Amino acid sequence: MKILFLNPSLRPGSVHVFLPVGLGYVMTYVKKHGYSFDLLDIDIANYSNAYVEKYFIKNKFDVICMGSIVTHYKWIKWCINTIKKYQPEATVIVGNSVGGSIPEVLFQTTKVDIVVYGEAEVTMKELFDAIKLNKSFGNIVEPRVEIPHTNKGYPSTIKGLGIPGIIYRTKNNLIVNNGKRKAVKKIDDFPFPNWDLFDVETYIRIGRNHQGSNSWFYKPEETISMPINTARGCIFKCTFCHYAFWHDPYRHRSAENVIAEIKQNQKKYNANYFNFWD
Repeated sequence: MKILFLNPSLRPGSVHVFLPVGLGYVMTYVKKHGYSFDLLDIDIANYSNAYVEKYFIKNKFDVICMGSIVTHYKWIKWCINTIKKYQPEATVIVGNSVGGSIPEVLFQTTKVDIVVYGEAEVTMKELFDAIKLNKSFGNIVEPRVEIPHTNKGYPSTIKGLGIPGIIYRTKNNLIVNNGKRKAVKKIDDFPFPNWDLFDVETYIRIGRNHQGSNSWFYKPEETISMPINTARGCIFKCTFCHYAFWHDPYRHRSAENVIAEIKQNQKKYNANYFNFWD
């Protein structure tokens, strides 16, 4: 099974480029469970849409995974439909808030196959297992129940039971919602993001343009900046935020776990400046 992860660019041409923590966690987790994959990192390489389109003409995949925030919907829509134009048999999976907050919209305006709803590590591993073994993602609950939503003007999804945390398109074009996955309580159990999966040296070099300018101890040109998350979820439920859709509880990592990641990145990359992304 040939898998591609795609890292979009929210701000093409920007001097502010950051290692993608969420994608890093997901890729590290599935790699730990035996899956190999390619990465098309549009952000760090600053690829144009023309380059991306040619890439999908030349390179074929069984599964293509992407995600972004909901404000990047227009580009995600273009990307999904471009992939399906040249690779109609590929399974396209979309995560993050562009999938989880507007799935009813995404399934109507694109040919996306699966939306991941909420945190993706365990869900993606189970999806890959099912796709590899040609197993079902679940079943429609009978009698059929439509799931209420706030995206007015778009059809509702249908309640299903199966792999939790996904909404998927059936062969007869029904959109089935398996409901959200219960959040992992002990997030210390997730492996640290493996930044070797990315062009980490380029991220560090370009990162000096912005992050190095905030360093008070090191000269900007000597700054080696790395991102780190110490918690997941949020104690607030702001209506403009994707947490209003995910309903994930607040969970924090242990101090020992956070310090261990800091030490690992100090040893491995000589990191001397850490951005806390909480």
